[in-house]
Amino acid sequence: METRSSKRRKLERDEPQDPEMLRNSIFVLNNYCLYHIFSFLNVRELLVMEKVCKWFKEAAMVTYRSIRVLDYSELRSLKIGDDKQLELRLPEATKIARRVGRYVHTLKLSCYSISMRNEYPPRVFMLFKNLQTIEMQFFDIRNEERMVHELSVAFEGVKVAKISLLDDQVLMSLFKINQLEALDVSLNYSIEGKFLAGMKKIQKINLSNCLRLNRTLFKEFCNENPQLKGLNIEHCTSLDRSCIQAVAANLKNLEELAISDTYIDITEEDFLKLAKLPKIKHLEVKRVRGLDFNKFLLEITTRNRLEGLNIHQVKWLSALPNILKNLTNIKVLDISDICCFDFLLSYFPCTETLQELYMSDNTYISSESVKRIILRSKSIRFIDISGCAEVDGSFIPQILPHLKGRSHMLEIVVKDTLISKDECEKMILPNNLRLMWKYD
Repeated sequence: METRSSKRRKLERDEPQDPEMLRNSIFVLNNYCLYHIFSFLNVRELLVMEKVCKWFKEAAMVTYRSIRVLDYSELRSLKIGDDKQLELRLPEATKIARRVGRYVHTLKLSCYSISMRNEYPPRVFMLFKNLQTIEMQFFDIRNEERMVHELSVAFEGVKVAKISLLDDQVLMSLFKINQLEALDVSLNYSIEGKFLAGMKKIQKINLSNCLRLNRTLFKEFCNENPQLKGLNIEHCTSLDRSCIQAVAANLKNLEELAISDTYIDITEEDFLKLAKLPKIKHLEVKRVRGLDFNKFLLEITTRNRLEGLNIHQVKWLSALPNILKNLTNIKVLDISDICCFDFLLSYFPCTETLQELYMSDNTYISSESVKRIILRSKSIRFIDISGCAEVDGSFIPQILPHLKGRSHMLEIVVKDTLISKDECEKMILPNNLRLMWKYD
């Protein structure tokens, strides 16, 4: 009698007949080993594996079922040999969609991901039936009613979206606005904010560079969504000081905030009201019109235990020493645009928590300061010192003994510094130190 286990489908193998060849071939592996190996391949590479033999094809089909995130931009080119790059074309993109479409929850694509002339997303993407997150960039579908309708079917269950080149009507047609939890519509110059009225579950929203945003609609949105945790309104030049006051008065649960000084009639006092928000953990500030951010940054770092701080286009902060002293819980700090000196870096108290530090193009920082930061910051994983023209490689041998006991990788971007690639190649660097002369 045939047992249940004997009925289970087994993968077919085109095994070599010679025992010696069999012993030295991949066929000594069991199915689970092959699944594990295939899990490191991307979808285009799995398509190639399908052509090897029946066993590989069956294993690839099993591997497809585990794919939850698909980024077509990462599949844009497949390296063949040393020099050739095979572009992703529509027929191959269709094959991919047919194999993984039912399993993928997160889909990312842009008009540059696939080699085709069309400026709108091909209908192959209707094969994705269980999407929860979509990132669709640079497709102009504002005059494509049929395409919008078809996409709305595929996007029916989407809760997180990032999309460009649309207006309010297209946005409301594409998604069920009342179920969106995170939305990024930055750089959509046609948006006025009519869709904001329907948002009930929104947690994070990025409206940066939405230049036509309606002030009344925005203030109503702030009033109706006190649960909001993330807000980006950088360069929303149509907003005024009353909109910033609405943020301060209603959004007490904000944890992430990105702002600029481009709002109509904005004053330093208005920003000080934002500084009283009690739960801010991540702050991004951009100065365009020259507003003084010293009091605001000092106040907000005093009140909040910031984990992330990004300061853009601010060349000098007289309160920087005290601001740095307040960053006792900081994990990510970007002070690339600030004119920073060695003595200022001595105010860093965040030696236990700091993981990423960006201070590129600071020509007054020395190798000694970089060394001190690395030795004091036990959790540091990434440092960008590109363009720091006074930094040389003298600190590298001095930090090597201190890296031995660290389990995590430390990456340092050293582009446009005095650090010589030839000299570093002569050193024996540990596996947990990576020097980068360009961004990957």
